[in-house]
Amino acid sequence: PGASVWTNNARNSETLVNVATVGGPPGAPGVQLGVPSPNPVTGALGYSVSLPRAGHVRVGVYAVGGQRVRTLIDRELPAGRHDFSWDARNEGGSRLASGVYNLRLESDGVRRSRKFMVIR
Repeated sequence: PGASVWTNNARNSETLVNVATVGGPPGAPGVQLGVPSPNPVTGALGYSVSLPRAGHVRVGVYAVGGQRVRTLIDRELPAGRHDFSWDARNEGGSRLASGVYNLRLESDGVRRSRKFMVIR
C-alpha cells in the first residue's frame, strides 16, 4: 500500500507524486535511481528514487564535465519509491541548454547515475 502525496517546492522545482511502501524479500534491491523520462527531454523530466529504508538522499544534475547544474533533493526521505518531476532548469531558474547531463543520486554510501539529453 502507498499514499499519494503532492508537494510544490519552488526552490527545488520538484513534485512528489507517489510514495509506495517497499518491503520485500531478502535480497530486494537497494538504493535505486529510475530511468529519467522522457529522454531526450524538451520540458519536464520525470525520475524515481527507491530506498530500502529511510535515509538522507541527495539528487543533483551535473554537466558531462562534472559541474553541478542543480541540486534537486537534499533531505531525508522515507523508505519506498518516490516519483519526482523536474522542470529542467538550473539553480538560477534558467532552462538548461541542449546537451547531455547526468542525474546523480547519493544515499547510504551508494552513488547511482543516469544520463539524459536535453533538446531545445
